[in-house]
Amino acid sequence: MLSKEEVKHIADLARIKLGEPEIEKYQHQLSVI
Repeated sequence: MLSKEEVKHIADLARIKLGEPEIEKYQHQLSVI
């Protein structure tokens, strides 16, 4: 599973602002890919 820091980094690269609930959601979803 991706760490929260990795999800934040991906969001920064995509210029997306994520809150804590979204980070946890995307943490799981991106790990499935």
